[in-house]
Amino acid sequence: MFAFLRGKIFSIFNINAVSKLKPIIIIILFLSQFGFAQNYADSLKQVLKSAKHDTVRCETLILIIENENDDLVWPAYNYQLQIICEKNLKVIKPSDPLYVFYTKHLASVYNNKGYLAGAMGEPQKSLEYNQKSVDILQELLKTRALAIGKATTDAGHRSTRHVHEVASGQRNLARQA
Repeated sequence: MFAFLRGKIFSIFNINAVSKLKPIIIIILFLSQFGFAQNYADSLKQVLKSAKHDTVRCETLILIIENENDDLVWPAYNYQLQIICEKNLKVIKPSDPLYVFYTKHLASVYNNKGYLAGAMGEPQKSLEYNQKSVDILQELLKTRALAIGKATTDAGHRSTRHVHEVASGQRNLARQA
């Protein structure tokens, strides 16, 4: 349902947690291509029940949402995804790689809500949810850019300090000679 948008969102950031889940997700997707639609949905629900980590729950919920065609069913899973993301974002620092993971999934939640509002004939509400999704991603980009800028500045300061130390050492050697 939202694979294209999620693909674009995921391509912006490097997510280590998701890369660990890719083999499992690929196997599940592979099996779904052979007509096991109901078994696939049941398997995803079983994975959701037995998942021990919120990252696995999030990825599983996304797959359930994307593969559920009933607009009366998937919003409940979208709500579960929202709860998990908001809970984790309250305790995770922006410097943690999982902050990006949960923030992107929260943006997906609002994108999904925007889709549903549009499908229900509420274009204004749809625009509001979609804008919230965009705002979340823009804030994430800003946060990431600031972190990269700080790391670059810190590296620059260390380099400058090293150059000054080397120059000072060379001056001392020249005086001794």
